[in-house]
Amino acid sequence: MALLIDDLLLFPFKAICESVRDAARQDMENRQREITDELTRLHVRLESGEVDEEQFDRQETALLDRFDRIQKTLHPEPKPSRRERLEKYFSETDEPDFGNGGTP
Repeated sequence: MALLIDDLLLFPFKAICESVRDAARQDMENRQREITDELTRLHVRLESGEVDEEQFDRQETALLDRFDRIQKTLHPEPKPSRRERLEKYFSETDEPDFGNGGTP
């Protein structure tokens, strides 16, 4: 019963949060498309001689960095499981080999 009341009371808030999340996602996807268009224009400018290699590299790096930040926000890497973290930890902290059969 308490869950039903909670759902009823929180429904408007959840709907607003979902709308804001969807709008933010759409905005980031639009920004990615704009960056892709800017990269295309930058390549055209390089080929036409409007910008030199150094300017191109600097601008391309900045655009790709922006694109990557948006991509990581839209599609974050999943967190490793507890088992994966433990396996990684123990594989990195194996006992040292002291050169005489592993004994100190």
